Amino acid sequence: MKATILHHPEFATFADRSLELYTDWCRDNDDWLRGIAVGDDPKELIQTISEDLLARFAQADLLNKYDIYQLLMDYWAETLQDDVYVLVQDGWAAGNILRQLVPEKDKNGKNVYRETADLEIGKKKYKAELIPPDLMVARYFADQQVHLDQLQADLEAISQELETVIEEHSGEEGLLSEAQTDAGKVTKANVSSRIKELKGHSSADQELAVLMQCLRLFEQEAAA
Repeated sequence: MKATILHHPEFATFADRSLELYTDWCRDNDDWLRGIAVGDDPKELIQTISEDLLARFAQADLLNKYDIYQLLMDYWAETLQDDVYVLVQDGWAAGNILRQLVPEKDKNGKNVYRETADLEIGKKKYKAELIPPDLMVARYFADQQVHLDQLQADLEAISQELETVIEEHSGEEGLLSEAQTDAGKVTKANVSSRIKELKGHSSADQELAVLMQCLRLFEQEAAA
């Protein structure tokens, strides 16, 4: 039912018309937003752009203009308001600032941070005052991010395959039983040691094959 509605020509027309109201609002307020300067009034800014949005969506079919308005106001309260106040106080150069977060001791004496770090360099955590690092990555390092994402996916696939092999063959009667620690964990060191023990024993071909598969996956996981 949902797919039928979404692909119906009348719905497509409705979606295009609604999106046009939004894109026109973005275009007409772009200069206003890009022109934020030191000393401007943030309350005047949000009042101007929110009332403009409300007026435009009064023309929308099926949509409640106040629902659209509330989306903007929620974004203002959660994110945009802080950014605008930074701009009117420090100017656009604030986008260059990384503020180092200083941990505090909790009741157990452990270091805790009151804010979530945007990035870590070494062991130090930093907060971007204006531009989130994710936006910088998307703008300037998109190709590298795609490469990293693929590497991460490859690693997860190898780890999953290794976990599956261990689950299938561990336990008291499993082919990896002799490669388990006292705690029941299969480790690379134990697998390697067991392989050395079985070299030359033709009767243990099946166990040896599983051990070799497991060792190969341990090595691939480490390399990934």
